[in-house]
Amino acid sequence: MVFSAVVLILVTLILVVYEFLGIYVARKKGLTKNVSRLITHTLMIVLLIILLAQIFYFGIKVVTAQ
Repeated sequence: MVFSAVVLILVTLILVVYEFLGIYVARKKGLTKNVSRLITHTLMIVLLIILLAQIFYFGIKVVTAQ
């Protein structure tokens, strides 16, 4: 269960970072002026990292409690 959640979050994180880099490159080239997409992707990256840290933290707590 924990392994599948970690894999799902990592795949999502990779996709969000890939999209973020694409938006950033397009913005640097002047193809877009949309800042809200950069902000929302940054927030998604931060929230996914927090979620991943929580899964590892509570996974370690559960293993050591047994």
